[in-house]
Amino acid sequence: MAARYRASQGSCAAASLREIAERLVIPTGKKKGQHPSAATVMRMLRDHDEKALEASDYG
Repeated sequence: MAARYRASQGSCAAASLREIAERLVIPTGKKKGQHPSAATVMRMLRDHDEKALEASDYG
């Protein structure tokens, strides 16, 4: 899944996945202008954490 997401204005500190998903907007593709699901947000965060861990292991 190579979709990119754009965050709208606001803080996401201590927000639930649903709250985060409501603030995100899909900028391109078939679902342009829609909000991602909570599962997609969770997948994005997990992938980010995995990449950050790999980067710190090799840095």
